Amino acid sequence: MSDEVKQDLLTKGLGKKYEILKVYVKLYAACRHAHAPIDAVFEALKGQFIEPGEITRVSVETYSAAVRLAGIREATTPSAARFSIPFSVALAIAKKDVGPNHYCEEAVRDRSIQALAQKVEMRVSEKWEAAYPHKRGATLTVHTRSGKTLDVEVELAKGEPENPASWDELYRKFFSNATCLLSGRDAKETGGTHHGDRGIFA
Repeated sequence: MSDEVKQDLLTKGLGKKYEILKVYVKLYAACRHAHAPIDAVFEALKGQFIEPGEITRVSVETYSAAVRLAGIREATTPSAARFSIPFSVALAIAKKDVGPNHYCEEAVRDRSIQALAQKVEMRVSEKWEAAYPHKRGATLTVHTRSGKTLDVEVELAKGEPENPASWDELYRKFFSNATCLLSGRDAKETGGTHHGDRGIFA
């Protein structure tokens, strides 16, 4: 399909380099551009509790493709919510979870989540623009009514080959997805416990 044939590319690194090792694992049920901001939320709120109503503004600095493709503030459907960084950030703050069961009609209709999404400001950062696409990072700043600010920078989202997910994180994702259709018991029997039981995580 190209104008120039480069046959050497077919065997370059054959048996030494494996493309599958470059594949990332999506731990969240959202657009890939939202993953670094979501990670930043979880890191910022780790070990502390902040009422969503106490948050006055959330700033997300990232690369232009993320702002252009996933910068919509008002998501009107679950599908649109998955492609909205502001909604995903608000969901992560409000629910502490961004699994597939949380991107639903109920969440989209939740006025508190939508109000929080409206407080999320998207900006293009020269740093992240220069790093893209090799690094799809983000800088998140949470501002509160008390004047407190929380700043977190995520260079590579969890699940990237350079920042791999742990087996515990992979199991939690499997279990969350499986229990959308199966009972907790059946999901455990299917996946094992990743500590030696029979199943795909045995």
